[in-house]
This record gives sequence, structure tokens and C-alpha cells, in this order.
Amino acid sequence: MLHPVLVTVTGQQAGELSDARIDDVRRRLTDAMPSLTGRAAILLPWLGRLPIPAEALWGEGVLVRRLLADLTLPDVAAAAAEIRTGHVAMGVVNRVMHSGDDGTLATAVGPTLPHMFPPASAASTVRLPWPLPLPRGARPRLDRGPGLWIAHDAQPITLD
Repeated sequence: MLHPVLVTVTGQQAGELSDARIDDVRRRLTDAMPSLTGRAAILLPWLGRLPIPAEALWGEGVLVRRLLADLTLPDVAAAAAEIRTGHVAMGVVNRVMHSGDDGTLATAVGPTLPHMFPPASAASTVRLPWPLPLPRGARPRLDRGPGLWIAHDAQPITLD
């Protein structure tokens, strides 16, 4: 339903669509899915699947958040509570980052989170002292790499 409108634009251009084009997209979406909760159920996983940061924050994410802005918070929360997937939960997180939440959306995705992050057994949990003990005078440095690297005095420690 939205393919004909969006096939000719890049993700960045989708985030910069004019109000008139957004209204056209919104009309097409409403015609295809009159239910507010149904539209939220389409938009939340779309927003949650976008790669962070580029598309989710600046590109298509802007378009999807503009479409979500017309929906009531209870309708968005109902969709999030009904569809318990990681994509929906991430869509909610993205929306909340840009428009806030009074706790309604957090409550709606709460039951999804244990399925995304099952508790680890105590035997597999590694507890590190914090702050990490460093030799006197050493300054901690965080470097990106495969896993988390904490280097001091050119001696990297990987925490996997």
C-alpha cells in the first residue's frame, strides 16, 4: 500500500518528505488499515527494524514517527501489548526517545522484555569489581573492537 509512494525515495529522503506527501502516506495507510491500533501494529515493528542510528533516528524513522504521532498513546500501547516481539519493543523505545512516555508504553512492552533478555543462570554470570582495579597511575581507556576492550598501559583486557 505504501510501496508506490516510497519506492522512489531513499531512507534519508523519506525523513524529509513534505507535509503534503506525509498526508498522502497517512491517507493510504488509513485506507488500508482504519483501526488506530492496527496502524500502530504496522508502524511499531517498521520503526523497530530500522538500523540505528542512521535510518532509525534520521531517515525513515522520522517518517514513521510522524505517522505514529497521529495515533493515541492507548492505541500505540495496545498494539505494543498485543504484539510481543523485539521489533515492536525497539519501535516503542525509538518512539519514546523522541516523544516521551508517561509509563504507558513502558508498561505495555514490559512483558516482552523477559523474552528478549532471559535471565542468565548464576553459574554463567561473571561479576567484575567496579570500579575496575587499575595499577596506580594508570588511566583507563575504552576502545571499540570485537567485544569491550578496556586498555591500560597498553595491556588490553577483553570482556566477552
